[in-house]
Amino acid sequence: MSDADATSLKRPSGSASGTSAGELNNLNNVHIGEATTADMHYNIPNKIPKTEKCATSGISNIKLETNLGIPRRLYQIELVDRILELKGANAVIVAPTNSGKTLVAADILKNHFDKVPGSKAVFLVPNGLLAQQQGEALGKYLPKANTKVLRGEACTSEQINDLLQTTDILVMTPQILINAYDDAFDQDKPSFPISLIVLDECHHCVKKAPYSQLMEIFHLHLPGRPEPLPKLPQVIGLTASVRISTSKTDTAECNIFKLLANMDARLVMVEKNKDELAFYCAPPEEILVEYKDRFQIDVVIKPRKKKADLAYVQWLRNISTKLISLIEDAECKHDLVSCVEYLDMYNNSLMLNYECRSTDAYNYLKERAKTLMYKESRPESTDAWLADKYKGKIGTIEHYLCSSDENSWLAVLKEHIMKTKKPGAPMRCIIFCRTREICSALVDWANDSEELCDLNPGFITGSNASTSSKGLTNQQQNEIKQEFLDGRRQILFATSVAQEGVDVKKCDNVICYNFTSDMVARIQTRGRARKSGATYTVLATKQRLKDEEKSKQNEIKQNEVLQKIIQMPHPEFTRLLQREQKTLLADLRNNAILEEQKKQNHKRELQEQGKDYSLICGHCSDFAFSCEELRKVNRHHHVVMDEDFLKTRVDLDLGTFVGEKWPMWFQFAKMHCKNPKCRRFLGPVCHYNKKTYALPKIEMFTVVAPNGENIKTLKAWKDCPFHVERFQPENPLFERTIDN
Repeated sequence: MSDADATSLKRPSGSASGTSAGELNNLNNVHIGEATTADMHYNIPNKIPKTEKCATSGISNIKLETNLGIPRRLYQIELVDRILELKGANAVIVAPTNSGKTLVAADILKNHFDKVPGSKAVFLVPNGLLAQQQGEALGKYLPKANTKVLRGEACTSEQINDLLQTTDILVMTPQILINAYDDAFDQDKPSFPISLIVLDECHHCVKKAPYSQLMEIFHLHLPGRPEPLPKLPQVIGLTASVRISTSKTDTAECNIFKLLANMDARLVMVEKNKDELAFYCAPPEEILVEYKDRFQIDVVIKPRKKKADLAYVQWLRNISTKLISLIEDAECKHDLVSCVEYLDMYNNSLMLNYECRSTDAYNYLKERAKTLMYKESRPESTDAWLADKYKGKIGTIEHYLCSSDENSWLAVLKEHIMKTKKPGAPMRCIIFCRTREICSALVDWANDSEELCDLNPGFITGSNASTSSKGLTNQQQNEIKQEFLDGRRQILFATSVAQEGVDVKKCDNVICYNFTSDMVARIQTRGRARKSGATYTVLATKQRLKDEEKSKQNEIKQNEVLQKIIQMPHPEFTRLLQREQKTLLADLRNNAILEEQKKQNHKRELQEQGKDYSLICGHCSDFAFSCEELRKVNRHHHVVMDEDFLKTRVDLDLGTFVGEKWPMWFQFAKMHCKNPKCRRFLGPVCHYNKKTYALPKIEMFTVVAPNGENIKTLKAWKDCPFHVERFQPENPLFERTIDN
């Protein structure tokens, strides 16, 4: 694209970013295409402080045309100008939700393409749901740029390079790019023709999150490599918040500098057009409503965490990953797993009974118990004892159902859902809930309500869970989101998956239903209320309202510290940033060296002893495979090489067809534990490049050390204490296929 492809920018004399609010009255007839700004209509917030109304009296009809040929506000132009002034340096743009950061990013991309013809860019988002949305937005704002959205987690370096031959902008999650860089390092060709990377929701660039892993590649592995490696790409971060966990100024400032150091970036915010920014991005009206606890739960043995709470769910998971996996006796281990499954079932039922109808909790209990009692068990076994305990309480539960009152929480929820509903006019209401099961149950409740059923309620949850656990596929997520955008669904119950970046301009009502979290989540959740005059309501218990107030105070402190940093003299800012970078790089280098040395030494010791790690079923403890049988394909997918594994150690469900699970990986079967009393799901079986691969899921297994001790259940392959070699294509073991 060239400058001739876009309509030229028409600004008043001087920089638009320096235009004062008083001068805006003289700009009422700025020419934009065939119309003037006087002919354009915008939604203006109804509730604006009087001082802001006075200061921004000339703003209501002002938008200026930019390099894109699309109208822009003055504060958006200011942000783009500040990025251009950095001349290729990295930056973090902090601006409120609904301020048009995606439009700003598109303008930055257009300027970059004009300056460096033929250059390539990557736009990264934290999840697949956002990838589709941002890809469509960039396609709209940059129609002459070829934009492609990638989904999944695996792409070889060759595939990325091939795509960049015909694509200007790749939109993807960061893990795809990390995997591609890993593959490129293995081939000693860590070079992609990428000159600009945009990190959307860059507040995730902390600790070991994917954004942070990507920056670690730029910090440690690319600098100092021999030519012809091109220079590092410019990185632009976009966020409405930075992650702080305290209201102490010094600690909050340190947290912000850690983010900037990790991205090697300057801080960019609106400074000259704050009045206009506040005018267009006025937050919704906030309403807090306290719920009284419905009932108290009496227990004989108190667990470490309160029942009917997500903390209890986490406590159960810790038992599974840290305690059960350390038990060597197979029968004892099986019994504890069964107990945890029943406790999880009861806890989810209690949460449903707290926040939904008792019938919803009972229906969930019946369905979940049916799957748990399906397992084969001896009459005297723990499974049989747990099943008998459940059956013995069914009569009591059914009697309670007949005598229980309607949940008063739901009446309050219905009132706040309907408060923005106007006769004959559509509405958009998002209700954030704690779990997938609660979302699903509330949809059933809404469909049974005369007032709500006509609004066609639906729910949106993450794609990592199975359908039986109320998870949605990527396609289902996009379909439901589109129905909500179009108005075919006017009520959407959602988990945290919809917190970030989901842009629904007509959303006029956001409700947190006993759903509170940290400061970043509060800002993101509230930011879904986009329409003028929208409301943000928190319906929660007393303790959760205290958490909400704490998050609010942290947000105030964040804004104070950001203003302090943006006003720092350049030498002072540079000194603090370099100090934090020095600490960061030293820690990264030391950790990388120590980790690699530890793994190599450990592997050498095991080889000398003729011993190695093995993996057993995380449920019944039956042997599955040794780590020597593992290989990595594309540096990401872990596969079992032993040709007898699929034939003798697992059962295959060949009737399950999912299709393309990852790019070019086609699932056609599922593996289950061979033990008839277990039948635990162990992972998918896929075709890739006309070959068959068994891909075990590490979280389904327990790792056994060479000395026979069990290691806690791992969440990801990267946490393994052993080294896994790359797949060698010439190995004949991979030439086999499965006979159907």
